[in-house]
Amino acid sequence: MPLSRLARTYRLAGGDKSMTLRRGEINVHRYQGAFATYLLLGVMFAQGFELVAMVEPGAFQVLGAPASYDTMLPRFLYYSDTTLTTLGYGDITPIHPYARLLAVLESLVGVIYPAVLIARLVSLDVIDEQEAHRIRS
Repeated sequence: MPLSRLARTYRLAGGDKSMTLRRGEINVHRYQGAFATYLLLGVMFAQGFELVAMVEPGAFQVLGAPASYDTMLPRFLYYSDTTLTTLGYGDITPIHPYARLLAVLESLVGVIYPAVLIARLVSLDVIDEQEAHRIRS
């Protein structure tokens, strides 16, 4: 797809405005969307771990033993979710530097995303309350 066509499609879709939490009522749909995004981040990182394991066999260990791609395939989402939530049971260990880098990145995202999201939702709620107070006054 040519760059100009991609830019035009991006503008027609609302630019980055459609990607942000805009002002408005904080309702259950915002919370559901934020939670769904968090879960999708886990799926995205699971695909990244799968790619690393495909390119570098033995990039992970399971219970201290090197794990093949076939061994890890059903475990990628589990590993990704435990890393995203920074729970980390320790049964699966990234050995290859790319796998470690991805795990560190995921744990950072797993901590920063909820913090930024909560701060944004609280600020939107405070702004909404201030405007409601200003209207009543």
